[in-house]
Amino acid sequence: MSSSIGLKLVSALLNEGDVKTFSKLEVNPVTLKDHEKEVYDFIKEFIYAHKAMPKSETVLLDMGLDSLPIAKEVSSYYAKQIRERFISDTIKKGYADVQPFLHKENMDVQAGIDCLTETLMTIHKATSKIDLVDFKDARKFIEQAYKRKKIQGMEGTVLMGYPTVDILSGGMQGGDLISIVGRPAMGKTWATLFMAHNAWYNQHKTVLFITLEMIVLAIEQRLASMHTKHSLTQLKKAQLATKSYKDLLSKLGVLSDFKESFWIAGGDIASTVEDIWKLVMQVNPDLVLVDGAYLLSNENKRLGKYEKVAENARALKQMIAMEFNIPVIASWQFNRTAEKKMSKDQKVGLEDIGYTDEIGQLSSVVLGLMQEESIETIMTREVEILKGRDGEIGTFNTKWDFYNMDFSELEKHPKHTKEPEIVVD
Repeated sequence: MSSSIGLKLVSALLNEGDVKTFSKLEVNPVTLKDHEKEVYDFIKEFIYAHKAMPKSETVLLDMGLDSLPIAKEVSSYYAKQIRERFISDTIKKGYADVQPFLHKENMDVQAGIDCLTETLMTIHKATSKIDLVDFKDARKFIEQAYKRKKIQGMEGTVLMGYPTVDILSGGMQGGDLISIVGRPAMGKTWATLFMAHNAWYNQHKTVLFITLEMIVLAIEQRLASMHTKHSLTQLKKAQLATKSYKDLLSKLGVLSDFKESFWIAGGDIASTVEDIWKLVMQVNPDLVLVDGAYLLSNENKRLGKYEKVAENARALKQMIAMEFNIPVIASWQFNRTAEKKMSKDQKVGLEDIGYTDEIGQLSSVVLGLMQEESIETIMTREVEILKGRDGEIGTFNTKWDFYNMDFSELEKHPKHTKEPEIVVD
C-alpha cells in the first residue's frame, strides 16, 4: 500500500489539474521511490515545457503505464504521507546502520554518533519547509515579528560588540550571514574572536567557532589571552610572571561554572558545510563563526576553487543561517586588486572580495579590514562598513591594544553615511 502513495499523489495532481497546486506542494523528489519519481519528474518537465498540467492519458502513454491508482483525497494529503513515509524509512535504515557500532566486541561510540547524525541530516535536508509565503497573509507574520522585537529589543538579538554597526543593523538576526573581509594578517581572526567572545561572555549566547586557518590550541590561547587580559606572546612562550600565570589560571578556572558553552572546532572535524551542519545539530549554538571560510572544502570534488567558494557561501547562508535561524559570521579574503587599490589609496568595495561576488550579495553586513600594519595601527584600527543591512556605509575605529588585549570600539562619534535611495516613478 505504502509503495503506491507517490502514484496516488500523481493521480490527485492530475485530477486537480492545477499547476499552482503542483508548484506549492512541499514534495522533495528525494522522498519518492524510484518508480514514483520517474512519473513525478515527467509531470514537472511537462509543466516547464508547456506551462500546463498533462492529461492522465499522456502520462500513461509516455511512461508506459497501464493505469494509475485511484486518488480519493487531495494531493496535499498524499504529500504529507510521503513525507512521513520517508522519515519512517530513514529512521529504520539509520537504526540498522548504527547496530554494528554498538556490539561489545566492536564498539565505536563516535562512529555511532556520526551515523545517527547523518540520519538526522538526511531527514532535515529532505523535509525542510519551502520558504514561500503569500503576502495576503502578511498581517500575522508582521504582527508576530513586531511584538517579538518590541518585547526583546536589542537584547533579543545577537550583537557584534561594535556599537556603530550594531545600532545601524539592529544587531544580528537569524538567517544573517555577516562577512569580515581583509587581506592576510590584517586581523580577521582577532575581529571574529572579539565578536564571538562578546556574544558568549557579555550576552550569554552559546557559540560555535570553526577555525580553518589555525589549530584549536592557537585559538584557545588567543581567547584565553583576550578573556584574562594577559599577554599572548608571554602565554605562548610560557614566560608569564608567576603572579600573572596564577591570575590567568584563576580566571579560566571559574569558567567551568559558566552556563553557556563556547565550542571550538578545527578543520579536521569541520572541513565542509555539511560537517558544520552536524556540529550545529549537536551543540545547538546561538551563533556560528567560521574563520577562514574560503578554505572550506566541498563534497563535490569537481568544483573549481571559485565555484567551490561560491557554493560554500550559499550553503553557509542556506544550510546553517537560514535552516537553523541563527546568524553566521564568516571571514574571507580580499583579492589582489583590493591590495593594489589600497596601495594607491583607492576605494575598496564588495567587488574586491576574493573568489566570488556572491559573498557580498549573500551577506547582510560586510565589514572590511583595510589597514596594513603601521605606526597608525599599533593601538587602533579602522573598520569599514562595506555593506549595511539597509545600505549603510562608513567607518568606525576599534582599539587594537595587545597590551590590554582590548579590541572594542573606540568611544568617539562614528563616521557613517547612508547611500541615497533611488526613487523611480
